Amino acid sequence: MNETLLLIGLLCFVIAMLIGYIFYRDYALAQRFSRLTAIINRLSDEKDRLKTSFAAERDANLEAIKLQSAEIIVEQIKNVQESIRDLQVELDTQALRGDRLEARLNEYVSVPVDNNIDTSRLIAMYNSGAGIEEIARQLRIGANEVTLALKLNNIVTRADR
Repeated sequence: MNETLLLIGLLCFVIAMLIGYIFYRDYALAQRFSRLTAIINRLSDEKDRLKTSFAAERDANLEAIKLQSAEIIVEQIKNVQESIRDLQVELDTQALRGDRLEARLNEYVSVPVDNNIDTSRLIAMYNSGAGIEEIARQLRIGANEVTLALKLNNIVTRADR
């Protein structure tokens, strides 16, 4: 019986030691999880801080890029306006040269104008269905002259309808 009691006591002692060990390991694991939770919370806070910082920096960079782009666009517009002014000056110069050349040409060449176009015959031919090219060929005048004569007489050509 003593041996049985001793064995039961020893068994109770071992069970108590196992329970104590389990509580100790549970306490150690709880402390470890607590530290890991604190670390995770700090990392999450750091992530949020960095995210905010990067967003602010990104916004600042975007504003800087917008300003630079606007400055570049304004500069390009100024360059285009300057080019347009230069081209306008060149165009005016060329027009003046053309006018001078035309005046000099008129001094040497006179173009005879044939005002003897039979307008009534031209209008009659057109109204009877003849085309502008056919009228020009029969009257021996240019197609542009036929068109001009029709327009001067307020006749709308088939091409203008």
